Amino acid sequence: KNSKIVESSGVKLKFKPPKDNYYSESEEREKEEGREKKDDEVSPGGVQVVAQKASDGTELRVVAERCDIEEGKTIIKEMSEQVIVDDLRKAISIWKEERK
Repeated sequence: KNSKIVESSGVKLKFKPPKDNYYSESEEREKEEGREKKDDEVSPGGVQVVAQKASDGTELRVVAERCDIEEGKTIIKEMSEQVIVDDLRKAISIWKEERK
């Protein structure tokens, strides 16, 4: 079905920076040798979740996508994505049941 989106609403979930920074093996070596680079705060990114309502009124879809990612710097943890998607599935299922 290719319905036109007539209404959408969403939220951006931003991840907190980790307390301990992750360093690659070469970065660890540089730190040990005293050649460490300036510690820049890297965004851990986030997930933007948008609910969209189709023009025919029968279709509601939820789209979740990564946001606020710094290319080549942000470490993406697939496990965190799966937790968010699973929780969204549960919440949508409960919401649908309550609307019946």
